Amino acid sequence: MTVANGQAAVMTGQPTIVLLRGWMRDGRHWEAFPAVLSQKLREAAVANPSGSGAPVIIAPDLPGNGRRCVERTPATITQMMQAIREEIDGGPLLLIGISMGGMLAAEWVHRHPDEVVGLVCINSSMRPHAYPWERLRVNNWLRILTRLATTLVRRSGETAAIRSLERFIMQLTLRPEFHAEARLEQWVRWTEAQPVAPANALRQLRAAAAYRDPLRAPLHIPCLVLRSLGDALVHPVCSERLARAWRQKLLTHPEAGHDLPVEDPEWLAEALASWYNSHWPLKKAAEPSPK
Repeated sequence: MTVANGQAAVMTGQPTIVLLRGWMRDGRHWEAFPAVLSQKLREAAVANPSGSGAPVIIAPDLPGNGRRCVERTPATITQMMQAIREEIDGGPLLLIGISMGGMLAAEWVHRHPDEVVGLVCINSSMRPHAYPWERLRVNNWLRILTRLATTLVRRSGETAAIRSLERFIMQLTLRPEFHAEARLEQWVRWTEAQPVAPANALRQLRAAAAYRDPLRAPLHIPCLVLRSLGDALVHPVCSERLARAWRQKLLTHPEAGHDLPVEDPEWLAEALASWYNSHWPLKKAAEPSPK
């Protein structure tokens, strides 16, 4: 199994797994999750002669974020999706999106249905299935805009400003027990190396707020919706309504915050591996012959 940040390798039998991040985040912010998912997929493999080898996992970056930080973020979710799609070597694809990444994934399914064979949305929200104050909890709107305005006033490359912004994002997306200083310092280093311009952050926020669900039930591909009941950024009811609208299965983590892949990668990877193997059976690697 391959875990990569860049282009998908040519493969047969299994869809390429594409991990799509949300607002101001990039492939690095999945942290250990891609490796954990890779391991869980291997463990879920069965001795099935009709099964195939394990999939490639990639985590591309949105223009304006991560390794593409010098680029201008497109103004709409559709344009963002197309910019990411240009880096991918075609289907079949299994899209796994968290938050705004779920919107990118849904738009991909809508615009290029022949490329996508599976869809997973984690703690995502879309119009018309939720009110604005549910999609971004009302007490966070002013905090986010104030923080971005402060960053604009201060030098965006200043370490103190970056640390303040990253601590704020951590408070929004992770429960307090996951606010480790080591994690914060790692996020600060990542942002110092590849900063997100405040203007790009605002474009992403505006595009996400305006996005409307383009899909209609029944979906033509397997789909899974997940939510975290401890999500302080997006109300968990958003995922519940999305699953209901699409007539799809809803899985609930009883405690985790918004960034479920970071807080509980084991739980999420196990759930996804089981679901994956039910649709794309994995073939267990042959045991070495005894000498």
